[in-house]
Amino acid sequence: EGVEVVAKPGEFKGGGDCLFRASKKENITLIGYGATLRMHRSDYDNPDLYKKAEWRHALSIRSCRNVKVLGLTLKDSGGDGIYLGTAKRGVTNKDIINFSREVLDHMASEMRKQADSEASGRKDRLLIG
Repeated sequence: EGVEVVAKPGEFKGGGDCLFRASKKENITLIGYGATLRMHRSDYDNPDLYKKAEWRHALSIRSCRNVKVLGLTLKDSGGDGIYLGTAKRGVTNKDIINFSREVLDHMASEMRKQADSEASGRKDRLLIG
């Protein structure tokens, strides 16, 4: 509890750089009740410091199966808190569970934008399949 993973200031210059990324992986569980993944959005929004990009995510999950994100708080990313996408055409994410209320609404909103994934959500859980 109280642990923070903080992005190194001045880094993440690439428009697609992420704090954590998983592509075509299975059986991942991130447990962090009381923990925070923090980036530096105000820096990323400063054109004198960074090239404009909206993909500096805290977590990027692409074409993965059986992923659980439990209890983490994600703050100040330069993109989505959690990005759900594809690493390989036609291979969507399956069985993604999130129990962090801080990012649930954003994830549900983003999932509506992904034509190749389906989402169903409750107030404490989001399943994509």
